[in-house]
Amino acid sequence: MNSRGLCAFALATVLIVSTPAMCIAADEVICSIAKKPQEFDHKNITLKGAATDVKETTSRRGYDYSTFRLQDPAGCAVKVFTWGHPDLNTCNQVSVDGVFETEHHQGRYTFYNEIQATKVNCLSR
Repeated sequence: MNSRGLCAFALATVLIVSTPAMCIAADEVICSIAKKPQEFDHKNITLKGAATDVKETTSRRGYDYSTFRLQDPAGCAVKVFTWGHPDLNTCNQVSVDGVFETEHHQGRYTFYNEIQATKVNCLSR
């Protein structure tokens, strides 16, 4: 194998080996996060579930944000924060991409065991 082929092989191996450490797959169970949140701290995650307890709010500075609980069929749930007001009230299933944090500081406020969502999609209506 020439040096170019060896370099490409080494790069592919590093990417394959390091990928699980960078991102938790969509098939992870929400119950695992609820039971052992410290194991998911600062991990990128993608989850699917039902959006419950949806609250749409506007901050004093005029920024829209929403919070809700993402619940799986077993009844386990995790809190989600997202900027804006996605239309979740008519969704049966929601997909959430974001970063899970056991402790998040925003100004004088502290939030615990919450996903800071970067993307929220309605999967079915």
